[in-house]
Amino acid sequence: MEFEPSHPSTNPLTVVPDYMLNRPVTPEHTIHDLSPSAVARPKSIDELSDLMSITNDNNLAIAPRGGGTQISLGNPLRAYDLAVETTGLNKVVSHDYADLTATVEAGVTVSKFQDTLAHHRQFLAIDPPLPDQATIGGTLAVGHSGPMKWQYWNPRDTVIGMKVVQPNGALTKSGGRVVKNVSGYDMARLHIGGLGTLGIIVEVSFKLTPKPPVEATLIGSFDTINESLEKAMLIYQSAVLPLAIVTIDNKAAEQMGSNTLHQSCHTLIVKLAGRERGLARQINECRNLFQCDSINEKDAASLWGNISNFGYDKATLPTLGVRISAPPSNLVVLTKAIYDLSTDTALAPALVAHPAHGTLIANWYLDGSPIQSSTLCAMIGQIRNRTRTLRGHTFIEHYPINQRTDLDVWDNYGGSMETMRNLKAQYDPRGTLNPGRFIGYI
Repeated sequence: MEFEPSHPSTNPLTVVPDYMLNRPVTPEHTIHDLSPSAVARPKSIDELSDLMSITNDNNLAIAPRGGGTQISLGNPLRAYDLAVETTGLNKVVSHDYADLTATVEAGVTVSKFQDTLAHHRQFLAIDPPLPDQATIGGTLAVGHSGPMKWQYWNPRDTVIGMKVVQPNGALTKSGGRVVKNVSGYDMARLHIGGLGTLGIIVEVSFKLTPKPPVEATLIGSFDTINESLEKAMLIYQSAVLPLAIVTIDNKAAEQMGSNTLHQSCHTLIVKLAGRERGLARQINECRNLFQCDSINEKDAASLWGNISNFGYDKATLPTLGVRISAPPSNLVVLTKAIYDLSTDTALAPALVAHPAHGTLIANWYLDGSPIQSSTLCAMIGQIRNRTRTLRGHTFIEHYPINQRTDLDVWDNYGGSMETMRNLKAQYDPRGTLNPGRFIGYI
């Protein structure tokens, strides 16, 4: 089934009321070299519903925007008439700390929400990049979690209810504000990781997690990345239950510029938590598995921030970057394959791996070196082929915009593509939201 709705050239300034177009167009609204004709920042869910109804009726192409921390993700847009900022929806609606639930509007930043929850020693178990800028809605629309994913699973596992404004302006609800309300098919899962292509998330209810009494971060250095990965897998297979396990190669350590990391070595970092006696036992078990040191709370917070932000802040933004998901048992072989393929093309990658949940982030910093588009495409093709043989998928997070080709940034999802196209045709038949940006250019 083909899904290619047309977008006639319509100026939103002629059809959208002036009071809705309350923001100037700036360079930060540019997506893949396309700039909108206007920017809107609705101040309420009702105002956003009215705006979407108008834009849908006039065949305008919309790109929702939260904090803009991952605005470059996805395929190039086919059309882009209006940027719609969600940061005007910025209220924490409720926090039932006794029931470990909270409801928040989508434009609230992650750090603001976490600060609210911290008053009752609770937190939302996601740690996305740039939390001071990233919004709740944008984080869910992207769908990537941070280093704590292994212990707390995906962002979708924290959601118990959601409100979404559809492209035609209709407001839909799924789930509820208490955990036991959730039943039947969870429509919210369509929008988590959907990159805002089926609707705009406007309000979310979460189940929360109590803050652990004490935490510790252990760090060890190795001569090779394989050594650090092998030790990481020993921890993964042991009785220890870390919040996160991360390996960083020397190239990534160099890019991060952290004083905590030895930039000439490959590093294994383990985050532990629990009650004091239990935590002490976990630390001892880790020290029996690899030689490591504890770092203080301030340095640990800075280091975990660097890990979450890798590839997204200005200091570590790469020329080319991919995120690979594969079974944890295949990560050592996959890492070696990426090094080998990069050697063949004279490109040195910077690698950050999350072995416990099988995620590998590979970034390349070309420093202005002239690299042919065909060279990059060939390398990505080889990485994808090798990843598929290891039961994984490769997603391109960063790519030189002046060298973009018809290469889909998402990997081949096989038979699920027909279902995705059908969903897009059902919920957004006019192609109003992010046209062409998602998997298969839908």
